[in-house]
Amino acid sequence: MIEGLLAGIAFITIFILGGSWQRNNERRVWNGGVCAESGQPWKCFDMDSQGGRGYEDGCGHTTWISYAVDVL
Repeated sequence: MIEGLLAGIAFITIFILGGSWQRNNERRVWNGGVCAESGQPWKCFDMDSQGGRGYEDGCGHTTWISYAVDVL
């Protein structure tokens, strides 16, 4: 019984930490709406069926954002 409880707690902890890590990673890549590599602004080019937004900078760099780091 204790093993199942510990496994559940470990799963939830990993889930929360993974989500936090991904959100911070997307915030870093979003960089306030400017590509860190080229200095060009991100421009939305697509949205997937789950709500993720695809951005490109005009210099060949792309990123996909799923968390609300790009919402003003």
